[in-house]
Amino acid sequence: MKAFGRDLGMLRSEAGLTVKDLGKKIGRAPSTISKLQTGKLLTPPDLEVVSAWVKACADEAGVKGIVLTEAVDTANWEKKHELLRGAKARASSATHQTAAEMWIPGAKGRVEGSASLITVLNRQDKVVFRLAHGTPRPPRLTQDQARRQPSQLLDTDREWVGFVGGNAPLERLRLWCKPSSDRPRIRLRLLRGPAGQGKSRLAAHFAAARCNPGNPATNWTTFHVLQEGSPATASQRPSLPRVAGAQGYLLIVDDIERWRLEDLENLLYQCKQQQVGEIRILFITRSSGMWWARISNYASDLGMEVDEQDLPSVTGELDRGLLFAGARKSFAKVLRPRPQPDTPVPDLSGDGFATVLAIHMAALADVHAQCSGDRAPHKPEQVAAYLLGREAQHWASLAATTRMSTDPWVLAQVVYTAALTGPLTQEDAILALEGIKVSQAHDPYTILADHTTAYPAHREGTVLQPLLPDTLAEAYIALCLPQRNPSDGLPTGLAMGPWVSAAPARLLTSALQRSKEDREPQAFPRWGRSALLTLIETAARWNHVATGQLAPLLQADPKLIQKTGSIGLSRLCAVDPFPRPVLAAVYQALPLDDVELNAGAAELVKLLAPAALARAQGDPATEAKVRAHIGSRYQIAFQYTEAAAEFDRVVPIMQALTAGTTREDLMAGGRPVERLKDRALYLDWAGIAYEYNDEFDKALAATQKAIEICDLLIEAGHTEQRLRLTFVLANLAGRHRIDAEGRLKAAQRAVGICQELEKEPLPPGSAPPELAGALQNVAAAQHTLGNHRAARDAAQEAALIRRVQNKNNFGRYAPHLHDALYQLARELTCTGQHREAALIHAERTALLRELAAADENNYGPYLYLAEAERSGSKSTRFQSAFGPPG
Repeated sequence: MKAFGRDLGMLRSEAGLTVKDLGKKIGRAPSTISKLQTGKLLTPPDLEVVSAWVKACADEAGVKGIVLTEAVDTANWEKKHELLRGAKARASSATHQTAAEMWIPGAKGRVEGSASLITVLNRQDKVVFRLAHGTPRPPRLTQDQARRQPSQLLDTDREWVGFVGGNAPLERLRLWCKPSSDRPRIRLRLLRGPAGQGKSRLAAHFAAARCNPGNPATNWTTFHVLQEGSPATASQRPSLPRVAGAQGYLLIVDDIERWRLEDLENLLYQCKQQQVGEIRILFITRSSGMWWARISNYASDLGMEVDEQDLPSVTGELDRGLLFAGARKSFAKVLRPRPQPDTPVPDLSGDGFATVLAIHMAALADVHAQCSGDRAPHKPEQVAAYLLGREAQHWASLAATTRMSTDPWVLAQVVYTAALTGPLTQEDAILALEGIKVSQAHDPYTILADHTTAYPAHREGTVLQPLLPDTLAEAYIALCLPQRNPSDGLPTGLAMGPWVSAAPARLLTSALQRSKEDREPQAFPRWGRSALLTLIETAARWNHVATGQLAPLLQADPKLIQKTGSIGLSRLCAVDPFPRPVLAAVYQALPLDDVELNAGAAELVKLLAPAALARAQGDPATEAKVRAHIGSRYQIAFQYTEAAAEFDRVVPIMQALTAGTTREDLMAGGRPVERLKDRALYLDWAGIAYEYNDEFDKALAATQKAIEICDLLIEAGHTEQRLRLTFVLANLAGRHRIDAEGRLKAAQRAVGICQELEKEPLPPGSAPPELAGALQNVAAAQHTLGNHRAARDAAQEAALIRRVQNKNNFGRYAPHLHDALYQLARELTCTGQHREAALIHAERTALLRELAAADENNYGPYLYLAEAERSGSKSTRFQSAFGPPG
């Protein structure tokens, strides 16, 4: 895959096409072009992409009169492509059951209620997610049940009020779903809208309209994807029944802000493996941030079509008054209030009634108030308080009729806990109740049984079913907190005093405290991520939760938010107002580079940047430092345009600050030296940002200037700068605007400096020289020049170093060892040493098994290809895989 991509990349470079220009010519995202030519795509590209790539390069070279070293022979490229596709197909069939007979390789199914539940397992036999085919309908409510617990009428699954989402969003989804020969068979769409706007109802209504068993041309099979993370059990392993007569599959993934990015990528990767025709994946979320760019790029790299659809607040074709009247009529059918003259529609013009759910809640409270003779609430907060008050009355009624032995006060605490944690297994629920310190006067099993009486579980094997809908559960969390403004006119009966003030902290830290006492490794509670995300969503709507609970929680432990990943950080940035000192503490606690946090960190630094730059006003050196830091954060989050823009400001500032610096200044030391070191560092970072932003001339100029500055500092006696120089030289070897001879010269110089540094004692706190990486750059340059024996020697030396590094630190160096072994096997093949190449390939395959066990998404495809190459090849096969011998 890497050799194939590298050849394509060389073709593009020689034709003089930028990544962006080629992407426009063949209709692919620049990120897809970059990953394909560096061998980082998870699966081989479609043949039409390769053919379009080659043709575009040939046409461009013909116009410019360029002679390409790689012959533009369509048949030759088709053979190369066939090798990749064949190896992948053989590996998949050897590893899994036939894809056409199983929805997902490794998937097992069972029936839960009236819904088929398919469990998807990874290599560690852990449940990654589940696919529910069909949704069990809850039983119909009687008039008495609805009056005692009116919130049940708001349950999306009951669909008590008819769909009112409008025709335009449905038509957009219909066109998106429609098969087309000139569009990818797998398409991903992000459906985005505020809480309570009807996203889930829209998706369910659309799915129902796609279900036409009598007409295979318009019949789609719908799966609701459920997130999981618990070990699989034997009962979850019956075979999956096949679904016939369907045009394709529609996957609905709700509340994706509660998913880990890695799990979302796993879902997309598994979908890519299917050979079942058309697939549509509908992601549903309240909002998105920079984390969505990571998922979008990943899906594009898999060859999927990606787009977005916003579901705005109630405007346009949806009239608030008509929505209220229609909902009131629907609720009256079951609640049956005493006959009264039609009451006027209340004022629904405020932001609090900007969603369909808010209007439905107001209509429900209005009808219920008529039944009970109460005064109907008309403000959004009062509507929520009214409905929650009916819940409290329901608990008291259950206790009074002896159907429940738990005190209603205790049940209120359990309902609060469930609102934060969501459904849990009984074992985890008991741990959560202990951690949050629900009253110890009651048996926890009895408490859970009584809570289930009030709120039956929606999923088998779980307890602590939370209040529905989510916005009502969030309102309960907010209204229980005593710090709210007493002048808001809300009832105080829901507030639970000091217990609730400390409840979230206890719930999130109790598992850590127990681990410390037991002297076991600390573990974040399994419900912790859900609880934190729920608290963040609540804080976004109720400011006293932000200041009274969330901010103190993060002030005490700024690292806590990291457990929610980039999505949690992104949602935290949307909580406004939120204390900036707390956000700054959260940011300071973030690691420099973490794949799950990088996108969120970039969003947070964007929020904090104006204040940091304001403090730096009048101090150019500090401004440059701040902007360089911001640019580096954007860069590792793949926001290259934003990163380049920051470095466009940094570069001239540092040039002005160091202008006129003489050799004597450098000999004397002090501020001129430090500023010149900073300039070299920032130029190195700028070169990387420019390169990825396809500003190749600027990238080369920045990197060359950084080398020049490093040389000046070293000549003036600041020999510690040699280590920085090796990194800059390594980056120079990767610049598009430098030829193969220049790459080799830079790489060889870096090797020489690394070898010198390895003989000297390492300064405290400094990183060791990257000799192995420098040698790998030499090998790559020699390979490009056709000097395969020299490339082999450098690759062998690099592999020796990587083996030692991997033995000492697998987590950090195993990927580097994999690259070194791949490179060595290629060079051994090119020098005719096929037996030795096969041995190195076997070593690489064994390493890939370990890597795939830890990260199947990224290394599973490489393992499939490696195993196929190893099992079915002699020396000629290696020649085909790694290129012709030199």
